[in-house]
Amino acid sequence: MFFEPWLKGHEGTHLVDFPAPLAALAITDPARPWLARRAECHVGGLEIANGYVELRDAEEQRRRFAAVNELRRVHGAPALPIDEDFLAELPGLPPCAGIASASTA
Repeated sequence: MFFEPWLKGHEGTHLVDFPAPLAALAITDPARPWLARRAECHVGGLEIANGYVELRDAEEQRRRFAAVNELRRVHGAPALPIDEDFLAELPGLPPCAGIASASTA
């Protein structure tokens, strides 16, 4: 039985191990630090799920936020605020991962 009738007969495409710059909130693979532990699932041309293993290192997350803001500066966009409350909570986060599904409605 399929959880959505429209999935029947569609082949899926599953993307894993994204380039690290495309996964700002995900951990990197210790053996391949240029890759992030992030995945997407697509079926019938639609993204149905997107997830990653959470980065819990506050200093690394701060560096990534700074890198994003530097790219924004280079391209003439304003910097985004750094969420200090978010960074303060990261060290207490247990190892975790999650995946969100997209609505088909």
